[in-house]
Formats: sequence, C-alpha cells, structure tokens
Amino acid sequence: RKTRVGFSRVFLATNPIVRVRGALNITKTLNDVNGVVSPTATFTGNYSCRYGDDDPVTGTWSITPSVNPTFTVDNILLTSVCTVTEDDPSQSDLPDASWAWGPPVIDDSATIEAGNSATINVTNTPLRLYAGLQLTKTLTDPKNGVKAGTKFVGVWDCNLDDVDYTGRFSVDADATEALFSPADQKVPATAVCTVTEDTLNPDNLVDGSFAWGKPTYDPESVTLE
Repeated sequence: RKTRVGFSRVFLATNPIVRVRGALNITKTLNDVNGVVSPTATFTGNYSCRYGDDDPVTGTWSITPSVNPTFTVDNILLTSVCTVTEDDPSQSDLPDASWAWGPPVIDDSATIEAGNSATINVTNTPLRLYAGLQLTKTLTDPKNGVKAGTKFVGVWDCNLDDVDYTGRFSVDADATEALFSPADQKVPATAVCTVTEDTLNPDNLVDGSFAWGKPTYDPESVTLE
C-alpha cells in the first residue's frame, strides 16, 4: 500500500521600502513699478535642503523672469527643510547708476510635504537713488558797492536721460544754500546740473559809480553722486 507524503507551498512576500520625495519651487517676483529692469535680466543663487541629520542637498538656481519665473528642484526627500540664497543682481540690468537693487526679500525656510511642492519666493526691487546740490555764493566787493541784504536769485537745472529737473534759488552773499537734498527725492543721482543767475539789478548797488561784472561759475556743471 502506498501513502502520499504531504508537502507545503511557501509564498515569499516582499515589502520594499522606498523613499518618498517631493519638489521645491523657487519663484521670482520683481517689484518693478517703473518698468526699468531689463527683460533679459537673470537672477541666480543657491538652495540647500536637509533631511534630518543627513548632509544637505545643495545646488544652484537660475531664473529669467520674462521666460519662466519658477525654478523647480525635484527628488527632495519629504520632510526636508529647504532654504534659498540669492547672488547680488547685476547692475547692468538697470538703466544707469541712478538705480540700484534693494535688499532681496526671501521667504523663510520651506518643508517638503507629501502632495505639495514647497515654495520659496525671492522678491527684488529696483530703487531710485537721489542726490543733493548746494550752491555757494561768493561776492567780490572790496569797495562795498553792494547794498546790504541783497539777494542773488536764479535757476538751477539738472538733466538725466533727457529729463529736466529745475527750480529756483535765492542766496545771500558769501553764503551756502542747499538747493535740494537726497531726502527730498527731487533729482536722481548721476544727473548733470548747472546754475544760472538772473540778471543783477543795478538798484542793488549803492550808486552809479558801480556796475555788475559778468558772473562766473566754478565748476560750470556738476554730476550728482
């Protein structure tokens, strides 16, 4: 008599453990209300994403806002904490030296989460730089031919990129007058300025034995800094 020996089948179940990853979006905002930033302007910087105590994942980013305002970094482990820095933007992307880049505003760190791309925004603002101008009046009058209290008046004129900025001045003899200051935000830096005195009134002389000579200007023009 034959008997059948029992047997069993073995099933192997494998449970692979995979790392779950997400993405970081770096976005660029230009606060350019005057439309002065070059359309080809490119902004660059660095990113760093750290998972726990691992060495950070680092790299560089580059954004040309007129082409695409977002730079995406893929394959970042979930729960990684990311930060972004920016290189100094180029002065060549602004019209002239009367403009400068303000400090960038960069979002705080972002954490990579499931189902969402973390985003860090970098905002740049071009700022207009303004300057000041002072006028010093020197009177050469060894014989005291000018009446006391005489005011010297005229026009100041500044030009930058074919735009004129003008005003009037009134100054005492041998005195200095501030025509405008940077805080006034009246005339941009790098403008070229001149002053022109009005025709002097002979009534401001003590008598007819005196006459006004031709005024001189030193220098004839100045570039604001």
